[in-house]
Amino acid sequence: MATLPSSGLSAKLRASEKSGSLDPLWVIADSEPLLALEAADAIRACARRLGFTEREVLTLAANGDWSRIAATVQGLSLFSEKKIVEVRLTSPSPGLKGAAALSSLGAEPLDGVCVIVSIPQADWRVQKSKWFRDLAAHATVVTCDPVPRGRLPAWLGGRLKAEGLGIEPDALELLADQTEGNLLAAAQEVRKLALLHEGTGPVTASEIESSVLDNSRFEISDVVFSAMRGEAERACRAIEGLRAEYDTSQIMPLLMFSLSDAIRRMTEVRTLSDERGIPPGAAVRELRIYPREKAAAVASGASRLSVRKLRNALSVCADIDRIYKGISVDGRDSDPWTELKSVTAFISR
Repeated sequence: MATLPSSGLSAKLRASEKSGSLDPLWVIADSEPLLALEAADAIRACARRLGFTEREVLTLAANGDWSRIAATVQGLSLFSEKKIVEVRLTSPSPGLKGAAALSSLGAEPLDGVCVIVSIPQADWRVQKSKWFRDLAAHATVVTCDPVPRGRLPAWLGGRLKAEGLGIEPDALELLADQTEGNLLAAAQEVRKLALLHEGTGPVTASEIESSVLDNSRFEISDVVFSAMRGEAERACRAIEGLRAEYDTSQIMPLLMFSLSDAIRRMTEVRTLSDERGIPPGAAVRELRIYPREKAAAVASGASRLSVRKLRNALSVCADIDRIYKGISVDGRDSDPWTELKSVTAFISR
């Protein structure tokens, strides 16, 4: 098995073209739809340049006819020596028949075919499943993970450069703020800038302000992880993003559950660390906190916050739970979003 990030796919495909030999089985682990779509496009284009002239697409749900995979892979046309077979899962759970078909796919003789298996929402749980490991053992796995905020300016800068555009540093940061969490919108804004930019100099912050809408999108994890990592400004910005996008009664229960759970986990880690004198990173591993990003954020918060502070923060979360349900709490603002910003700022210190 070979695993590479989507950013390394171009170099891999260039080497394949140079050698005239393309890996027969590819798995696209889709956590970011835009990157997964572009990865499939790139593999397909490379295959066509290498003589794979026929193409067949199978879109399969858990209750689908999974026998079609073997039949398609083995059934080459009389008029084509090479064929691209795309297997697109409609969900990350293929069901029992799908799991069996995908497990055995790697062991199939793949002569004259290039098989591309696209798996949506392929998070760490999917990648730990037996069927995925069996499939990946014989494949080249392309991971398409979301681009974190810290790397987003470089990602945007690379796409702007490909369009022949330079950009001033403050303009690049503004563009990243406007498109964080929404790579599809980011790619569209880069393309729009390429069409609109008429100057010979780099794109400026004023041009970004006048032409780029705020397309940033945030998840609950952005609030929770940012607070645990001590990123107060980003946590508050994510809160405002969620507030603008969702109804309070819809998002607040999930948000408070996630934040409270994170505080409990930090409390467990800090307690273990204090009692046994081990670093929070080791305590996180002992308590089996996964996935890696969550574990790192929990360790970061636990190393900074005392058990007393964490318990106080959990008490505030209980008050916020009452407030959004319409119950007044002495000494607290009646707006749960205001109190949420306050407690995340408290955790971030």
